[in-house]
Amino acid sequence: MLLNHTSDFANFTAATTGAKPLVPPLLEPVEPIAAMDAGTRIETAKGWRSAGQLCAGDLVHTLDGGLVPVLTARSRQMPRYACDIWFIPQGALNNCDAVRITAAQSLLISHSMCDALFGTPDVLVPARAMAGFRGITSGAGLAATHLVELAFEQEEVIFAQSGTLLHCPAASGKSDGFFRTLTYGEARALLTLMSGNHYAPDLAA
Repeated sequence: MLLNHTSDFANFTAATTGAKPLVPPLLEPVEPIAAMDAGTRIETAKGWRSAGQLCAGDLVHTLDGGLVPVLTARSRQMPRYACDIWFIPQGALNNCDAVRITAAQSLLISHSMCDALFGTPDVLVPARAMAGFRGITSGAGLAATHLVELAFEQEEVIFAQSGTLLHCPAASGKSDGFFRTLTYGEARALLTLMSGNHYAPDLAA
């Protein structure tokens, strides 16, 4: 049976129940820190240990400096939305398990294309520039996160989750310029060539 509703909603009375309009929650500003999840496994003189277990003085394996003592290990409990977290899936960067880092954390990339484009075999790429490359994506900091910032007397590159290479700054904050850090555009060009033009666009940009 067909009903005629042409005038059923012509007259109505607005609800006046005192209900308050929905207001979206205020989000904390994203803090641009270079750090890793506290559960990230780091290669040390005592084997693979979680970053959250490291303290000043602990010896960590570095890419070209051998065993180097940690100068500072700052542990920070970040509330949701307080920082931009990036997710690197297992195997994306020679990692045996997933890695979670902040957007400002840089990774060392070694590839023949690095030398072809920039005249050096290794370059530093900020995590934020790697969106879509081998499944790397932003986790948007949707949950509270325990982060660790490691610093050494000089800037170093350390091993995380087996083969991912993470850059750690000098405690002074000054770079010796040994590693070249790519701009966003340079990084995207490199990743495009490395992937043979087969990786997702950066939808967050």
